Amino acid sequence: MKHKNFTKDASLRLRSTSLDQMAEVRGHQFQDLIDDFDAINPSDGELVGHLTGNVTGEITVLGAVETAEHGAGAIGTAFAPKTYRYNAPNGDIITEIQIDLTGLESSGSANDVIGLTGGSPAYIGRNVVATNGIIYKVEMTCLEVPTGGDADVILVQGSTGTEAVDDTVANTAAICDGTGDWLLGETMTYTSGLTANYYLYLTQGGSDNAVYTAGQFLIRLYGHAALS
Repeated sequence: MKHKNFTKDASLRLRSTSLDQMAEVRGHQFQDLIDDFDAINPSDGELVGHLTGNVTGEITVLGAVETAEHGAGAIGTAFAPKTYRYNAPNGDIITEIQIDLTGLESSGSANDVIGLTGGSPAYIGRNVVATNGIIYKVEMTCLEVPTGGDADVILVQGSTGTEAVDDTVANTAAICDGTGDWLLGETMTYTSGLTANYYLYLTQGGSDNAVYTAGQFLIRLYGHAALS
């Protein structure tokens, strides 16, 4: 069992396979809480609310979805990219970007931006040190294999936030570049820093020219503020 001490309100999301299990978690694993829970989702047992006090148990603390940190050209037809940001107990700042490629397009030229036809720009995030901390690691995981468009998807950084589908990223540098087409569950890890204020894009590694019908990625940036 893990023990966490919350000294301020935090958004809490707990998943359980049933409401009975959720009731057990709430009744026996939370101690000395001041809580104001908003809702329990009957479909998956997700409990959302705020608490202050000592918590004993396995928990995940997530913030709300951040205000859009992506360009209009990165929005597919399944859902817009979602960015979460939260602090780990060791002071790490973890920024999580969730993206679905469905409806976006690979233009047919290697290293060109993946994005929405007619939409601009197509960046999926930006490395702002004040909010992300100093990035020391990036992870990119395939949650759904890309189909339709180019399955060789590369995460890159670039200096400008104006590029759209079929553009080449200015001053580009690869962050997570696999060995070709992504496999389900595959994770690529990058352990060097990112350039402050640079933008994040997805580009294609191959030459497929088509609209994506599937493809989901989870990207995590690990950062930390300078020590004082």
